[in-house]
Amino acid sequence: MENVYLEIIKFANEGSIFRILLVLFSFFSFLLLAGAGFLWFKNPEMIQEILRTLSLKKSPEVIIEPGPQFHQVDLIRGLFSMSLDFNFTEKGANLRFPPYMRTRVEDGLKELLQTIVSSVREISTENRSIEFDLTNTLLVNPYSASCVFEILEDVQTNNGVYLVLSFRGKHLKEFETSVRKLLSRSDSKSVNVRKRK
Repeated sequence: MENVYLEIIKFANEGSIFRILLVLFSFFSFLLLAGAGFLWFKNPEMIQEILRTLSLKKSPEVIIEPGPQFHQVDLIRGLFSMSLDFNFTEKGANLRFPPYMRTRVEDGLKELLQTIVSSVREISTENRSIEFDLTNTLLVNPYSASCVFEILEDVQTNNGVYLVLSFRGKHLKEFETSVRKLLSRSDSKSVNVRKRK
């Protein structure tokens, strides 16, 4: 036994401390792996159980079930395309449309306009009126135009509300012409177009 100790002391004197630590680390790593391999060989169920419990400690995967679809509102885009100024007046409502009407289906313009029209219809005064103020509007995309046309047709067929569309200048000449053509197809006087200067 003394010879083993002498050899260890001789090895320590010849080499650096780093080499000694490296040899000790490799020796203990080999013993650890050999012990784990021996345990796995003798009792594989126990090792599988240990691995299974270690995998359970990981954060469980969250499974999100698809629920009802809610459209996310792009707030920055919404500020520029859907910022309607809405005011109640003595006999109804006044809607001032933004300069650029670039709404999409997700923005809910159609539902908003329908809600406003139905709310004004419930006001208990005579000559209920809504004004769609397009005097500052420079551009109306096709979807926004179709929403306005649907509201115009609804007001013409169901009455109960007097709707005025206000235009200014020649910015929306094509849209204004389309509105006037739509109104000329019906005898209803519940929708009117006004040109402001």
